[in-house]
Amino acid sequence: RVWSRKEMLLVARLCVEHEVVLLSDEVWGDLVLGPQGLRAADAPPTGSAAGLVPGSVPDFVPAGSLLGDLPELKKLLVVLTSPSKAFNVAALDVAVACIPDQELRRRFREAGADKAEVTAFGYAAALAVYDDPSGRVEAWRRRLVAYLAANRDAAEQALLAADPNIRLTRPEASYLTWLDVSETKLCPRPFSKLLKAGVAVTDGAAFGDETAVRLNFGTRRKILDGGLGRIATELRRLEPPI
Repeated sequence: RVWSRKEMLLVARLCVEHEVVLLSDEVWGDLVLGPQGLRAADAPPTGSAAGLVPGSVPDFVPAGSLLGDLPELKKLLVVLTSPSKAFNVAALDVAVACIPDQELRRRFREAGADKAEVTAFGYAAALAVYDDPSGRVEAWRRRLVAYLAANRDAAEQALLAADPNIRLTRPEASYLTWLDVSETKLCPRPFSKLLKAGVAVTDGAAFGDETAVRLNFGTRRKILDGGLGRIATELRRLEPPI
């Protein structure tokens, strides 16, 4: 989910009231799958952006934007982000910590003193993303968001058509969706069955649920359609029509 400003303020006020540090991981903030930052001209190359209904998904609310309403939060706020997810540069090991309070920043630096330094390539990637006066990077990001939203909708439609007993999350951000296949013939061991069928998903067992798998739809539509087709074929094989 993408939290609304009201929800964010509620949590922030609780942190201030109880003197708890608020660590906001905003790495998915550039991939909100809603109308924010999208234009009609940003339609994805294939498929439909029908899922982008104005007002259906809240705008991303950075935690730092709450300081105007709640200045006491300053001494308790840590914001973490990175271009790694939205711009596919995870291999460059670059991330950013924004900590407005000097004392909290000092403590953060001491705790992470043994961590690896950002490489020169990581700095170059961050600058390319965050300091682009031409606007081309932001235009590309908007097209990406529209493409991912269409991929999400296509995956949902295909999976439910293959087996209406599949329960799945509808992410408001990111390119990951969880599938609960406990009421399908994929169980038990859905991860193993799908891997043998040629679909590499993430095993839910590592997250405490062996009846779930995680699907990454952040790819070209042709590849996604191929994977969804293999899932449907495997379901038909496991439960042939009467």
